[in-house]
Amino acid sequence: MERGDFMSEFKFGCVPSEVDHRDYVYKQIVAPVTLPVRYNRERECSPVRSQGDWGTCVGFAGAGIKDWQERKNYKRDMVMSPLFLYKQCKQLDGKPDQEGTDLRTVMKVLKDYGICKEETLPYENIIMDKPTWPKVLPPCKGQIDAAKEYVIKTYARLYSLEDIKQAILQSGPVLAGIFLCENFRKCNGYIFMPEGGILGAHAVVITGWDDSLVYPYPNKTRKGFLRIRNSWGQIWGESGYAWMPYDYYYEKLDIGTPYFFESWSSVDVIVPVSAKEIILWLNEKKALIDGTETTLDQAPVLDKNTNRTLVPLRFIGENMGYTVEYTSGKITMRKRI
Repeated sequence: MERGDFMSEFKFGCVPSEVDHRDYVYKQIVAPVTLPVRYNRERECSPVRSQGDWGTCVGFAGAGIKDWQERKNYKRDMVMSPLFLYKQCKQLDGKPDQEGTDLRTVMKVLKDYGICKEETLPYENIIMDKPTWPKVLPPCKGQIDAAKEYVIKTYARLYSLEDIKQAILQSGPVLAGIFLCENFRKCNGYIFMPEGGILGAHAVVITGWDDSLVYPYPNKTRKGFLRIRNSWGQIWGESGYAWMPYDYYYEKLDIGTPYFFESWSSVDVIVPVSAKEIILWLNEKKALIDGTETTLDQAPVLDKNTNRTLVPLRFIGENMGYTVEYTSGKITMRKRI
């Protein structure tokens, strides 16, 4: 069987996350550092696994992130359960009849529920969901309780190639969503630029980069690459890994949508970056943070009864270096240490 024929069994199960302006933005909560020309955490990761013919790539990508974190941060050599993560996401994402899920839900589950070990919920148990697929059975109480030990502290969205590199260096491998074309299947270690019709959206992990790496593609020599970890077993690419050109990150579909459509980082150590200046306008859902424009989910308004201005407290507090918590009608602000 040809490699490409073998790869045709794999499905795609990554759904683009909806915009939510409440998401942490990585560069706003972690101070930047000087980046090396190349950096790669591949050797720190667990072995690449195969999702088989199920659209569970998001579960494998998210589990791969947590595998690394347990190994690197807590010195625990373990493999986490992609099936648990996928099942728990499907209880929360509002799309029970759709195969796949979105990356924000993956990060939310890792933060709020955690993930159990592979031995607690083996991937082979997915066959039990076949009669109702794409609907899946929820994890049992014992599995949910076991997952609570393995959570992430928080997560943040990445909006640039620079953000991705900073996150890999400071916080670990990055979760990413990309649109794929047929030529992605036949990978010799270097991912081709997307050509032809879209096959679907796929979740991968980014473990590193190399600004100086050059590869002579048939139509163009390209420089600068991200190191991608897939979930199609070790027969794909180089033992499950491949180099993706920076040009792929910037490439767009005809409708203007990026092929590389989103990325996220688990953030367990936060170095706060407090804004020096925040500018807001009455009745406008925009603000300037140190000169950079961002979108608000709630515009400042003037209370005509008191003649006082009501502003988005969480937005201002978090950008000034505070955590803001709402509990039973009480608002607590704490300065980040």
